[in-house]
Amino acid sequence: MGILEGVIRDVVTEHVAIFTAALLIVSSILTFMVSKSGTRKPIRGGIYSVEGKEKKLVNYEAVLVGVRDEKTWPWLAELKAKFRYMTQGHHLMFAAFAKHSERILRAPLADYNFYILPPHYMEELKSLPTTVMSSSISVQEYLLGQYTTMNAHTMMGPVTWSVLRNHLTQKLGTLVSPLNEACKVAYQEELPECKEWTPVLVHDVFLQIVGQMTGRIFVGEALSKNKLLRHTFSDFATCVFVASSYLKILPSFLRPIFAIFLPQLWRIQVHHYNARKILLPEIRNKVQEAKKEAEKRKLAGDQDMLDWLIEASGPNPNEQSIINRQLGISFAAIHTTTNHMTNVLFDLAARWDEYAPELIAEYRQALEEDGGVLQKTTISKLSKLDSFMKESMRLNPPSSLAFNRKVLQDHRLSDGKVLPKSSWIAVAAGPLMLSESQFPEPLQFDGFRYHRMRQEEDSETQSAVAKTSHFTSTGVYSLVFGHGRFACPGRFFAGLESKIMLINILEDYELRLPEGTSRPKNLVYADAGIPDPTKEVQFRRLVR
Repeated sequence: MGILEGVIRDVVTEHVAIFTAALLIVSSILTFMVSKSGTRKPIRGGIYSVEGKEKKLVNYEAVLVGVRDEKTWPWLAELKAKFRYMTQGHHLMFAAFAKHSERILRAPLADYNFYILPPHYMEELKSLPTTVMSSSISVQEYLLGQYTTMNAHTMMGPVTWSVLRNHLTQKLGTLVSPLNEACKVAYQEELPECKEWTPVLVHDVFLQIVGQMTGRIFVGEALSKNKLLRHTFSDFATCVFVASSYLKILPSFLRPIFAIFLPQLWRIQVHHYNARKILLPEIRNKVQEAKKEAEKRKLAGDQDMLDWLIEASGPNPNEQSIINRQLGISFAAIHTTTNHMTNVLFDLAARWDEYAPELIAEYRQALEEDGGVLQKTTISKLSKLDSFMKESMRLNPPSSLAFNRKVLQDHRLSDGKVLPKSSWIAVAAGPLMLSESQFPEPLQFDGFRYHRMRQEEDSETQSAVAKTSHFTSTGVYSLVFGHGRFACPGRFFAGLESKIMLINILEDYELRLPEGTSRPKNLVYADAGIPDPTKEVQFRRLVR
């Protein structure tokens, strides 16, 4: 990172609370003034019920998250709720769900009608067509794609989903060896020598490791070593999150003005320029490559994400669209896997003596059964490791919300309530994963919780949780990857990549937390929870 970028980051970090408060005050006052300048129909933008034969429209009051029982003006109450939500929304969502689990909740965001639905609506919503509800458009609008360049069609559209489902997921068996090789190289390059107990900033180091491993599959071995490209992919995601978080506080008519002054939006344009400069020659070489040679590489399994994107783009591929899709896929893959790995390593370091021996024994037995060669079947036998990863994710979800959708047309629910066009919906995934009815002692970390579920219950009598006990499984009590037709298609790759990183740690290192410390707490912004990037784990290489 350059000196100027470092200074900008420090200044923004230091003044984030003041900046957020100022934006919230300006946003709420101006929104209040605009709302009072004209008339509004009572049900406009709100949920309403259809009752009786005459289909009478009745307002349905959603519970506003973050509002306290206090006597004040409605606009001031909402202003306070917005501020609380931006600074501690993750915790507020848990508290609101605990009190109103069967009510529809509303997140206090500027210019958005964002409703959090009870879980009993999941079954009727999960298979709705994209003409009614869209996950891609919800992501685009949530990340303010018109400013951050996160376009639903070019970055997250049908071509991208098709490539992830039909190429990446289908070829996981052939990716084990190159991922393992890339992991070993990345560990040598990014981790210290660790002859003695050595502190490691887990998040920063594994951001580089994940970037290198992911790049090996996404852009090929040569380009995966390009540090500028790795920085482009990782910082692009950071800039999108930060810029959209700031701009979402404001009403829409103020965003174009404030956008001019956000350094993250300038950096996004730089990242697009660098991605094009680096990827364009490779794309053109692959497009111009003789068909016979391309077929040889395909049969040999020597293809990467660029090859698949070119193939899926038809006979006349648009080069810029391929670059945009590559940025979009990397955006989804690198930071989410890094954050998950950071949480898993925090949990493993805090409980090394309790869990590491069994995890190591499980891996060695699976490897021996496969003749000492690591392959996909070896990974699939690691039930305890899979369980440990899922338990870490259960207690440290990336967001308290999941199953995000944009409502594209009025949709009537089975109980008569109507979700209005242009609103957003989500489900409280985080609170559901702490359900006392489904998880004994839900606040306690139990690394083999899901492993026991698979071992103890007969398939015909398994609970809803047990049926979704694998890391990549989805369901009402396992919504981190979404659910239904549009569950995350990259979750199988993320699971494979994470397990390969973990088995290499179990084989070659010991972990512990710094003396006198406990498992680091996550940081919270709005409804998101992320591992603290400033916290360390101590590594020591095993002597063989």
